[in-house]
Amino acid sequence: MTLLLRLLVSWRLFRWRKKLKTDRGFSLRVRHPKKFLRRLEQQNTAYVTLRWYAELPGVLDGEIKDDVDILVEHGSLAKLAAALPWPNFGSKLSKVKFDVYSDSGRSGLSYRHMPYYPPYRARELLDSRVKDSRGWYRIAPRHYLQALAYHLTYHKRLSSGMPLEQGQAPSTSVRAKKDYLALFRAEALREAGAAPSWASLLEAHQWLHAQGWAMPFDLIRRWPDQDIWLERLYQYECECLEALSAARQVPQDMVILVTREEARMAACEPEVLGFLSSVGTLRESRELSPEACDRLLWWARGGNWLATKEYRLSKPQLSIQCQLPDGATEHKESLRKRLSGRYGKQNWLHGTDDLHEAIFYLALIDGTYLNAAQGVGK
Repeated sequence: MTLLLRLLVSWRLFRWRKKLKTDRGFSLRVRHPKKFLRRLEQQNTAYVTLRWYAELPGVLDGEIKDDVDILVEHGSLAKLAAALPWPNFGSKLSKVKFDVYSDSGRSGLSYRHMPYYPPYRARELLDSRVKDSRGWYRIAPRHYLQALAYHLTYHKRLSSGMPLEQGQAPSTSVRAKKDYLALFRAEALREAGAAPSWASLLEAHQWLHAQGWAMPFDLIRRWPDQDIWLERLYQYECECLEALSAARQVPQDMVILVTREEARMAACEPEVLGFLSSVGTLRESRELSPEACDRLLWWARGGNWLATKEYRLSKPQLSIQCQLPDGATEHKESLRKRLSGRYGKQNWLHGTDDLHEAIFYLALIDGTYLNAAQGVGK
């Protein structure tokens, strides 16, 4: 990188800093969009364009007025600044807007303070990306329709134009900008030769579950801008979990905890078990199988298993079943503070917050949650 380019990158990062701190989404208006994407590739920047590949060439050529959404690897801000062509002057109408998200959802490249896709899945999209013959990177065909349906079902939601359930009318309070369902079906026909038959948000969710791509249960209530669709979705998932647990007889005060790599490296798991035994009833602790580990990475914690202070995966290690009396939240927080005080601040372990989450974790660990998905976890 030349001195002039280093200065340009520093200047751009300085200008972006305030916007990134607000964490309200990050976009770039680019005068020469195809050159921008070529430069990202030349810099070995892991990026992928996210959707509407039939229209994308027209958008990049300025023939179609629309935004381009791209996913980039965590830590790519300097590369974005270096790839942005100079000069980049001109009116908004003469530029193409890029909405930029990262696989970690950190440093301001997020969707309303949340990772755009669950980080473990976002990393899979980057790792499996393919180069389109027209010159840019796209999502691999085996993930594309699922990632696109995820966007319509959980990002667009009511503004997708789909009703909540089959037989209902679309929302009259939120208008769709496009006929997204028709666009999706046309894209599916081009990509796979056939289109799913669903026409409602709940049907789309059920299809995504069968594909192993539904929104993780423990992410639904944490998702930004809660609405009637997310309320219905949470109710539906709770009903499914209750049906799964009918034969389990899970106690109301059951809590499932999962230790992470940090706890294994610090050899503090015996201390975790000792603490839990002192405040409740320890039912079981066992090493997670590779298959159970993969299911938790894909589905639990909203797919976010990144380490606290660095960009690396921190895999789950040990699953613990225990019954905690009233004040389970306080006991979990006390345990975390105790470990951080002795070994340094880290995400040492994760625990369920209520009975439904406990059933969810149990069903993930033994694989029964994915029965309806024909065992698909990734």
